[in-house]
Amino acid sequence: MTQPQFDRLPPLQDSLPRSEKVESAGDLRVPSRKIDLTNGEEQQVYDTTGPPGIDPRQGLPKRRAPWIA
Repeated sequence: MTQPQFDRLPPLQDSLPRSEKVESAGDLRVPSRKIDLTNGEEQQVYDTTGPPGIDPRQGLPKRRAPWIA
């Protein structure tokens, strides 16, 4: 069985050109994606894509460890 090739996924800028990754302000930063709609409005949604440039096989950084402690 072969491993999935995560390094072959296109950058999100190519897949979602009218959006950008943002985070909510505060102690517990929540990843979101701001989407520019064709009527000029913006929609913000929860973003599950993870940090850019992270290999999912390595795991996510422990961003909330200080907050949990």
